[in-house]
Amino acid sequence: MRPRAGDARVDRVDRRSRNGRRVSAPSAARLRHRLRRRRRRIVATLPLDAVTARLVLGVRPSAERIFVNGVSGPVGLLIAQLALAAGATVVGTASERGRELVESLGVRFVDYASGTWIDDVLAAGGGPLDVAVDHRGDASVRAVVRPGGVVVRTAFTGRPGRERSDTALGALVVAARTHPAERVISSPAVSVLSPRRTSRILAETVSAVAAGRLRAPRPVLIDPAEAIVDGRLRSSAAAGEKLVVRFA
Repeated sequence: MRPRAGDARVDRVDRRSRNGRRVSAPSAARLRHRLRRRRRRIVATLPLDAVTARLVLGVRPSAERIFVNGVSGPVGLLIAQLALAAGATVVGTASERGRELVESLGVRFVDYASGTWIDDVLAAGGGPLDVAVDHRGDASVRAVVRPGGVVVRTAFTGRPGRERSDTALGALVVAARTHPAERVISSPAVSVLSPRRTSRILAETVSAVAAGRLRAPRPVLIDPAEAIVDGRLRSSAAAGEKLVVRFA
């Protein structure tokens, strides 16, 4: 059956059906049932963010105190909720406009614009933390992690036109750092190399959102012309939101 504009789309990632045209009837029935219980646009925003969040927390599952740099963003929001559900204390930076959302989840809020944010994080966390999660490649986050802890990088902010090379260089640099150690998470690579694991993560995340145990980022649809600002892909959104490019 050829899809048409407006049809519901569902991604299933495993070795056999990654590029398949059909899905078995039992699987399709379960997916349809699940999709009736949630807004489809929200589900569409989850795949990479959900995988990234789970992989980040898998680096140090026993961590009791976690710092998330940019906690009100799509990935940070998921990481914080999953960590809190596991019993960890979470400290996170966000803008002042994201304070209400962050604190409503139980996260200890720190204003990232504060010139003393490192001291503020240490105070909120009761000293150096076990894990710091960073989405930009910011070296200063190392200051909030204990020597035996770990800094987990999900992305690097590269120079215009050199994003790929800067990301590759950043990954090489952090690999050599110790006390605290650093790890780089690549959810696209894991999705390709471990499709079954990826499918399991997605199923668990979608079920948690459906049951109300997990709050997903709210999608904000924008046109392609709005996606590029000053020659770079627009990435900023309000706290708890995710930009989704809408193609006609």
